[in-house]
Amino acid sequence: MDANTYQELVERTKSAAKDAYHERVGLSAAGIAGEAAELAEVFRNRALYGVQFSAPVDRTKVLKEAGDLCWYIAHLLTTVALAFEPVLQTMREGPLSRDTTLVQVAFDMLIDAGKLADYLKKVAYHKIEIDKVKMQTLLVMVGRALLYLLDHEELVAEDVFANNIAKLRARYPAGFSTADSLARKDGERME
Repeated sequence: MDANTYQELVERTKSAAKDAYHERVGLSAAGIAGEAAELAEVFRNRALYGVQFSAPVDRTKVLKEAGDLCWYIAHLLTTVALAFEPVLQTMREGPLSRDTTLVQVAFDMLIDAGKLADYLKKVAYHKIEIDKVKMQTLLVMVGRALLYLLDHEELVAEDVFANNIAKLRARYPAGFSTADSLARKDGERME
């Protein structure tokens, strides 16, 4: 599944209550920061307990958290009228050094997600006009770290997209609803 198809399918599972431009930007800011933290936690826990290279990462958890992060990225890009595929291609340029540790990459992703969330907060709540170049630059930094972590686990973005859409189709068969969100028929707990 390519990034633009994924972006279109994401729109099927957005909340109707979040259609206003500034609300969508605010939701994207919170979602990107939160999901980046949840993904980074997978790698942090592995490193903190001294098993950085000997114990496998829970690939199911990586797919889930990366998919949730990608959902908010796609949601943001749709909100500001940018296509995901060209942004994804930019994310793939200039890869990080293989000498970089997973924890360092996860930490960098958190810093960049925080910077992006802070900027988007100003757009959403202070009503400054969005600078798409600045937003995309910050988003690309988050995405590069994401792709590095996925590559380390021998995953690719397109697999993450397909897994995320399959999960969302099962959870929201008729599109987003608050009732389906709370019921979590897929067994996943809302935290």
